[in-house]
Amino acid sequence: MSWRDKENNFIDVLEKTGLNHNEASIYFELLKHGTQGTTAYDLDHHFEEIKRTTIYSILKKLIALGCIREKTSSKAPKKATVFVAVEPETYFDFLISSKKEELRFLEELKEKNIEYFEMIYSSGLEYDIKDVDSVMLPYLEPLMETGWNISSYYLKEDVPVFGYSIFDTMLNPPKYSVYDIMLTPPKFKLLKDSSFHLFIFNFEIENDENALKFFIDSLKKQTLEIISFFSDIKEYVYEEVPLDLFKTQFTGLSLKIKNRDLGKIFKDIKSKIRVYWDEDDERRHFDTDSNIIDEQSISDPNEQIDVWKAVIIPIKNKIFFLWSESLDLLKKMAKPIFLVENLTGFSK
Repeated sequence: MSWRDKENNFIDVLEKTGLNHNEASIYFELLKHGTQGTTAYDLDHHFEEIKRTTIYSILKKLIALGCIREKTSSKAPKKATVFVAVEPETYFDFLISSKKEELRFLEELKEKNIEYFEMIYSSGLEYDIKDVDSVMLPYLEPLMETGWNISSYYLKEDVPVFGYSIFDTMLNPPKYSVYDIMLTPPKFKLLKDSSFHLFIFNFEIENDENALKFFIDSLKKQTLEIISFFSDIKEYVYEEVPLDLFKTQFTGLSLKIKNRDLGKIFKDIKSKIRVYWDEDDERRHFDTDSNIIDEQSISDPNEQIDVWKAVIIPIKNKIFFLWSESLDLLKKMAKPIFLVENLTGFSK
Protein backbone atom coordinates (compact mmCIF):
# COMPACT_ATOMS: atom_id res chain seq x y z
CA MET A 1 0.00 0.00 0.00
CA SER A 2 1.41 3.41 -0.99
CA TRP A 3 1.53 6.33 1.43
CA ARG A 4 -1.21 8.04 -0.62
CA ASP A 5 -3.50 5.01 -0.35
CA LYS A 6 -2.83 4.87 3.38
CA GLU A 7 -3.81 8.53 3.82
CA ASN A 8 -6.88 8.10 1.63
CA ASN A 9 -8.06 5.22 3.80
CA PHE A 10 -7.94 7.45 6.89
CA ILE A 11 -9.70 10.27 5.03
CA ASP A 12 -12.43 7.78 4.02
CA VAL A 13 -12.94 6.94 7.71
CA LEU A 14 -13.31 10.63 8.56
CA GLU A 15 -15.84 11.06 5.74
CA LYS A 16 -17.94 8.36 7.39
CA THR A 17 -18.26 10.65 10.44
CA GLY A 18 -20.21 13.13 8.31
CA LEU A 19 -17.45 15.27 6.81
CA ASN A 20 -17.24 15.80 3.07
CA HIS A 21 -14.01 14.98 1.25
CA ASN A 22 -12.42 18.44 1.52
CA GLU A 23 -13.37 18.79 5.19
CA ALA A 24 -11.98 15.34 6.00
CA SER A 25 -8.78 16.09 4.06
CA ILE A 26 -8.13 19.36 5.91
CA TYR A 27 -8.91 17.82 9.31
CA PHE A 28 -6.57 14.91 8.54
CA GLU A 29 -3.83 17.34 7.49
CA LEU A 30 -4.22 19.14 10.81
CA LEU A 31 -4.09 15.79 12.64
CA LYS A 32 -0.69 15.16 11.05
CA HIS A 33 0.55 18.49 12.51
CA GLY A 34 -0.39 17.29 15.99
CA THR A 35 -0.46 19.82 18.82
CA GLN A 36 1.61 22.33 16.82
CA GLY A 37 -1.10 22.91 14.25
CA THR A 38 -0.63 25.04 11.14
CA THR A 39 -1.92 28.20 9.49
CA ALA A 40 -4.49 28.72 6.76
CA TYR A 41 -1.65 30.04 4.62
CA ASP A 42 0.17 26.69 4.84
CA LEU A 43 -3.03 24.78 4.16
CA ASP A 44 -3.65 26.94 1.09
CA HIS A 45 -0.24 25.97 -0.30
CA HIS A 46 -0.77 22.30 0.54
CA PHE A 47 -4.23 22.04 -1.04
CA GLU A 48 -3.72 23.77 -4.36
CA GLU A 49 -6.99 22.29 -5.68
CA ILE A 50 -9.04 24.00 -2.93
CA LYS A 51 -9.62 27.75 -3.14
CA ARG A 52 -8.37 29.87 -0.22
CA THR A 53 -11.86 31.21 0.49
CA THR A 54 -13.16 27.63 0.61
CA ILE A 55 -10.41 26.65 3.06
CA TYR A 56 -11.43 29.47 5.41
CA SER A 57 -15.07 28.47 5.28
CA ILE A 58 -14.15 24.83 5.95
CA LEU A 59 -12.01 25.83 8.92
CA LYS A 60 -14.95 27.75 10.39
CA LYS A 61 -17.20 24.74 9.95
CA LEU A 62 -14.66 22.37 11.53
CA ILE A 63 -14.40 24.67 14.54
CA ALA A 64 -18.21 24.62 14.86
CA LEU A 65 -18.17 20.81 14.63
CA GLY A 66 -15.59 20.52 17.38
CA CYS A 67 -12.93 19.07 15.09
CA ILE A 68 -10.39 21.84 15.49
CA ARG A 69 -9.62 24.94 17.55
CA GLU A 70 -7.73 28.19 17.07
CA LYS A 71 -4.65 29.38 18.91
CA THR A 72 -2.21 32.25 18.50
CA SER A 73 1.46 31.32 18.12
CA SER A 74 4.42 33.69 18.41
CA LYS A 75 6.28 31.37 16.06
CA ALA A 76 3.81 31.90 13.25
CA PRO A 77 4.47 34.75 10.80
CA LYS A 78 2.99 38.04 12.08
CA LYS A 79 1.41 36.05 14.89
CA ALA A 80 -1.06 34.48 12.44
CA THR A 81 -3.85 32.29 13.72
CA VAL A 82 -2.86 28.66 14.04
CA PHE A 83 -5.43 25.92 13.63
CA VAL A 84 -5.01 22.79 15.73
CA ALA A 85 -6.91 19.52 15.52
CA VAL A 86 -8.52 18.42 18.77
CA GLU A 87 -7.53 15.00 20.05
CA PRO A 88 -9.21 12.34 17.87
CA GLU A 89 -10.79 10.59 20.86
CA THR A 90 -12.30 13.90 21.99
CA TYR A 91 -13.73 14.47 18.52
CA PHE A 92 -15.25 10.97 18.27
CA ASP A 93 -16.68 11.24 21.80
CA PHE A 94 -18.23 14.57 20.83
CA LEU A 95 -19.79 12.99 17.73
CA ILE A 96 -21.23 10.08 19.70
CA SER A 97 -22.65 12.45 22.33
CA SER A 98 -24.23 14.61 19.60
CA LYS A 99 -25.82 11.60 17.92
CA LYS A 100 -27.25 10.39 21.23
CA GLU A 101 -28.74 13.85 21.77
CA GLU A 102 -30.24 13.77 18.26
CA LEU A 103 -31.80 10.37 19.01
CA ARG A 104 -33.26 11.65 22.28
CA PHE A 105 -34.70 14.64 20.43
CA LEU A 106 -36.26 12.38 17.77
CA GLU A 107 -37.77 10.17 20.47
CA GLU A 108 -39.33 13.25 22.07
CA LEU A 109 -40.69 14.43 18.71
CA LYS A 110 -42.21 11.01 18.11
CA GLU A 111 -43.78 10.84 21.58
CA LYS A 112 -45.34 14.30 21.27
CA ASN A 113 -46.53 14.11 17.66
CA ILE A 114 -46.93 10.53 16.44
CA GLU A 115 -50.60 10.33 17.41
CA TYR A 116 -51.43 13.39 15.31
CA PHE A 117 -49.43 12.16 12.32
CA GLU A 118 -51.13 8.75 12.52
CA MET A 119 -54.53 10.47 12.54
CA ILE A 120 -53.58 12.55 9.49
CA TYR A 121 -52.30 9.42 7.74
CA SER A 122 -55.53 7.52 8.31
CA SER A 123 -58.14 10.30 8.16
CA GLY A 124 -56.49 13.32 6.57
CA LEU A 125 -55.69 16.72 8.01
CA GLU A 126 -58.56 18.60 9.61
CA TYR A 127 -59.01 22.30 8.82
CA ASP A 128 -61.29 24.83 10.47
CA ILE A 129 -62.45 28.32 9.60
CA LYS A 130 -59.31 29.88 11.12
CA ASP A 131 -57.19 28.08 8.50
CA VAL A 132 -58.98 29.77 5.58
CA ASP A 133 -57.39 32.97 4.30
CA SER A 134 -59.30 36.14 3.45
CA VAL A 135 -59.52 35.38 -0.29
CA MET A 136 -61.33 32.05 0.16
CA LEU A 137 -63.26 32.82 3.35
CA PRO A 138 -66.37 34.35 1.68
CA TYR A 139 -66.77 31.27 -0.54
CA LEU A 140 -66.00 28.55 2.03
CA GLU A 141 -67.44 29.90 5.29
CA PRO A 142 -71.11 29.43 4.22
CA LEU A 143 -70.33 25.83 3.25
CA MET A 144 -68.51 25.07 6.49
CA GLU A 145 -71.39 26.53 8.48
CA THR A 146 -73.70 23.95 6.88
CA GLY A 147 -71.47 20.96 7.62
CA TRP A 148 -68.92 20.89 4.79
CA ASN A 149 -65.36 20.02 5.81
CA ILE A 150 -62.00 20.90 4.24
CA SER A 151 -59.78 17.88 3.68
CA SER A 152 -57.03 19.56 1.64
CA TYR A 153 -55.97 23.20 1.18
CA TYR A 154 -53.30 24.24 -1.29
CA LEU A 155 -52.21 27.54 -2.85
CA LYS A 156 -49.80 27.97 -5.72
CA GLU A 157 -48.90 31.51 -6.80
CA ASP A 158 -47.49 33.24 -9.89
CA VAL A 159 -48.01 30.41 -12.35
CA PRO A 160 -47.18 31.56 -15.92
CA VAL A 161 -49.91 31.33 -18.55
CA PHE A 162 -48.82 30.15 -22.00
CA GLY A 163 -50.44 29.26 -25.28
CA TYR A 164 -51.62 32.43 -26.97
CA SER A 165 -49.66 35.21 -28.63
CA ILE A 166 -51.69 38.22 -27.46
CA PHE A 167 -49.78 38.25 -24.20
CA ASP A 168 -46.29 37.85 -25.64
CA THR A 169 -44.81 40.62 -23.52
CA MET A 170 -42.10 40.78 -20.88
CA LEU A 171 -43.54 43.88 -19.22
CA ASN A 172 -46.61 42.20 -17.78
CA PRO A 173 -46.49 38.44 -18.45
CA PRO A 174 -49.82 36.66 -17.86
CA LYS A 175 -49.88 34.77 -14.57
CA TYR A 176 -52.37 33.26 -12.18
CA SER A 177 -52.59 31.95 -8.64
CA VAL A 178 -54.64 28.85 -7.88
CA TYR A 179 -56.41 27.66 -4.75
CA ASP A 180 -56.90 23.88 -4.87
CA ILE A 181 -59.27 22.85 -2.08
CA MET A 182 -60.83 19.47 -1.42
CA LEU A 183 -64.17 19.50 0.40
CA THR A 184 -66.30 16.80 1.99
CA PRO A 185 -70.06 17.49 1.90
CA PRO A 186 -72.21 16.54 4.90
CA LYS A 187 -74.07 14.00 2.71
CA PHE A 188 -72.90 12.14 -0.36
CA LYS A 189 -73.88 8.97 -2.22
CA LEU A 190 -70.73 7.64 -3.86
CA LEU A 191 -67.89 10.12 -4.04
CA LYS A 192 -66.76 11.50 -0.69
CA ASP A 193 -64.72 14.39 -2.10
CA SER A 194 -65.70 17.53 -3.96
CA SER A 195 -63.22 20.07 -5.28
CA PHE A 196 -63.21 23.87 -5.27
CA HIS A 197 -60.58 25.47 -7.51
CA LEU A 198 -60.18 29.22 -7.81
CA PHE A 199 -57.82 30.63 -10.44
CA ILE A 200 -57.03 34.34 -10.04
CA PHE A 201 -55.37 36.01 -13.05
CA ASN A 202 -53.48 39.28 -13.37
CA PHE A 203 -55.77 40.24 -16.27
CA GLU A 204 -59.51 40.00 -17.02
CA ILE A 205 -59.75 36.58 -18.60
CA GLU A 206 -63.57 36.52 -18.85
CA ASN A 207 -63.63 38.97 -21.77
CA ASP A 208 -60.55 37.60 -23.54
CA GLU A 209 -61.95 34.89 -25.79
CA ASN A 210 -58.58 33.48 -26.80
CA ALA A 211 -57.24 33.27 -23.24
CA LEU A 212 -60.50 31.89 -21.86
CA LYS A 213 -60.79 29.21 -24.55
CA PHE A 214 -57.17 28.18 -24.07
CA PHE A 215 -57.54 27.89 -20.31
CA ILE A 216 -60.87 26.03 -20.45
CA ASP A 217 -59.39 23.59 -22.97
CA SER A 218 -56.45 23.09 -20.59
CA LEU A 219 -58.83 22.39 -17.70
CA LYS A 220 -60.74 19.83 -19.77
CA LYS A 221 -57.51 18.12 -20.78
CA GLN A 222 -56.15 18.05 -17.21
CA THR A 223 -59.44 16.69 -15.93
CA LEU A 224 -59.40 13.90 -18.51
CA GLU A 225 -55.88 13.01 -17.34
CA ILE A 226 -57.18 12.87 -13.76
CA ILE A 227 -60.03 10.59 -14.77
CA SER A 228 -57.50 8.22 -16.33
CA PHE A 229 -56.13 7.65 -12.81
CA PHE A 230 -59.53 6.56 -11.48
CA SER A 231 -59.20 2.99 -12.61
CA ASP A 232 -58.55 0.74 -15.58
CA ILE A 233 -62.15 1.16 -16.78
CA LYS A 234 -62.06 2.07 -20.46
CA GLU A 235 -65.79 2.30 -21.15
CA TYR A 236 -66.76 5.73 -19.94
CA VAL A 237 -68.23 8.86 -21.46
CA TYR A 238 -66.43 12.12 -20.68
CA GLU A 239 -67.99 15.07 -22.41
CA GLU A 240 -68.53 18.80 -22.33
CA VAL A 241 -72.15 19.69 -21.53
CA PRO A 242 -73.98 22.99 -20.92
CA LEU A 243 -74.79 23.30 -17.25
CA ASP A 244 -77.39 25.62 -15.72
CA LEU A 245 -76.80 27.18 -12.32
CA PHE A 246 -79.43 29.59 -11.01
CA LYS A 247 -80.75 30.44 -14.50
CA THR A 248 -77.23 31.03 -15.87
CA GLN A 249 -75.53 28.65 -18.30
CA PHE A 250 -71.87 27.66 -17.98
CA THR A 251 -69.48 25.15 -19.50
CA GLY A 252 -69.90 21.84 -17.71
CA LEU A 253 -68.15 18.47 -17.78
CA SER A 254 -69.70 15.09 -17.18
CA LEU A 255 -68.42 11.60 -16.51
CA LYS A 256 -70.68 8.61 -17.12
CA ILE A 257 -69.89 4.95 -16.60
CA LYS A 258 -71.88 1.77 -16.93
CA ASN A 259 -73.89 0.48 -13.99
CA ARG A 260 -71.88 -2.74 -13.92
CA ASP A 261 -68.64 -0.81 -13.28
CA LEU A 262 -69.89 1.15 -10.26
CA GLY A 263 -68.50 -1.17 -7.63
CA LYS A 264 -65.20 -1.53 -9.47
CA ILE A 265 -64.55 2.16 -10.05
CA PHE A 266 -65.20 3.17 -6.46
CA LYS A 267 -63.10 0.30 -5.16
CA ASP A 268 -60.29 1.54 -7.42
CA ILE A 269 -60.80 5.11 -6.25
CA LYS A 270 -60.28 3.99 -2.69
CA SER A 271 -57.00 2.27 -3.44
CA LYS A 272 -55.44 3.92 -6.46
CA ILE A 273 -56.52 7.44 -7.34
CA ARG A 274 -53.89 10.19 -7.45
CA VAL A 275 -54.44 13.70 -8.72
CA TYR A 276 -51.68 15.54 -10.59
CA TRP A 277 -52.51 19.21 -11.01
CA ASP A 278 -49.08 20.66 -11.81
CA GLU A 279 -45.44 19.93 -12.42
CA ASP A 280 -44.80 19.76 -8.66
CA ASP A 281 -46.60 16.44 -8.67
CA GLU A 282 -49.05 17.51 -5.93
CA ARG A 283 -51.02 14.46 -4.83
CA ARG A 284 -54.47 14.21 -3.31
CA HIS A 285 -55.97 10.98 -1.99
CA PHE A 286 -59.62 10.10 -2.42
CA ASP A 287 -61.48 7.72 -0.17
CA THR A 288 -65.00 6.37 0.07
CA ASP A 289 -66.90 3.58 1.74
CA SER A 290 -66.53 0.56 -0.50
CA ASN A 291 -69.63 -0.99 1.08
CA ILE A 292 -71.84 1.83 -0.17
CA ILE A 293 -72.27 0.13 -3.57
CA ASP A 294 -75.05 -2.46 -3.64
CA GLU A 295 -74.29 -4.38 -6.79
CA GLN A 296 -77.45 -6.49 -6.37
CA SER A 297 -79.56 -3.36 -6.93
CA ILE A 298 -78.23 -2.77 -10.46
CA SER A 299 -81.11 -3.39 -12.83
CA ASP A 300 -79.49 -2.70 -16.21
CA PRO A 301 -75.71 -3.34 -16.08
CA ASN A 302 -75.15 -1.50 -19.39
CA GLU A 303 -77.02 1.68 -18.44
CA GLN A 304 -74.79 4.79 -18.46
CA ILE A 305 -75.13 6.80 -15.25
CA ASP A 306 -73.61 10.07 -14.04
CA VAL A 307 -70.94 9.65 -11.36
CA TRP A 308 -69.18 13.03 -11.59
CA LYS A 309 -69.96 16.57 -12.74
CA ALA A 310 -67.92 19.76 -13.04
CA VAL A 311 -68.61 23.38 -13.90
CA ILE A 312 -66.35 26.20 -15.10
CA ILE A 313 -67.41 29.71 -13.99
CA PRO A 314 -65.38 32.63 -15.41
CA ILE A 315 -65.89 36.00 -13.65
CA LYS A 316 -63.70 38.98 -14.58
CA ASN A 317 -60.15 37.98 -13.55
CA LYS A 318 -61.24 34.69 -11.94
CA ILE A 319 -62.20 31.20 -13.00
CA PHE A 320 -63.99 28.95 -10.54
CA PHE A 321 -63.71 25.25 -11.34
CA LEU A 322 -65.96 23.07 -9.19
CA TRP A 323 -66.54 19.35 -9.34
CA SER A 324 -68.57 16.90 -7.31
CA GLU A 325 -70.74 13.83 -7.71
CA SER A 326 -73.99 15.67 -8.49
CA LEU A 327 -75.53 18.87 -9.80
CA ASP A 328 -77.18 19.42 -6.44
CA LEU A 329 -73.80 19.55 -4.67
CA LEU A 330 -72.38 21.81 -7.38
CA LYS A 331 -75.23 24.25 -6.78
CA LYS A 332 -74.49 24.29 -3.05
CA MET A 333 -70.82 25.04 -3.79
CA ALA A 334 -71.70 27.72 -6.34
CA LYS A 335 -74.25 29.56 -4.19
CA PRO A 336 -71.64 31.57 -2.20
CA ILE A 337 -69.90 32.46 -5.48
CA PHE A 338 -73.09 33.94 -6.92
CA LEU A 339 -73.69 35.91 -3.75
CA VAL A 340 -70.13 37.25 -3.35
CA GLU A 341 -69.66 38.06 -7.05
CA ASN A 342 -73.18 39.53 -7.43
CA LEU A 343 -74.04 37.31 -10.36
CA THR A 344 -77.44 37.65 -11.95
CA GLY A 345 -79.97 34.86 -11.65
CA PHE A 346 -79.63 34.38 -7.90
CA SER A 347 -80.91 36.38 -4.97
CA LYS A 348 -80.75 35.95 -1.21
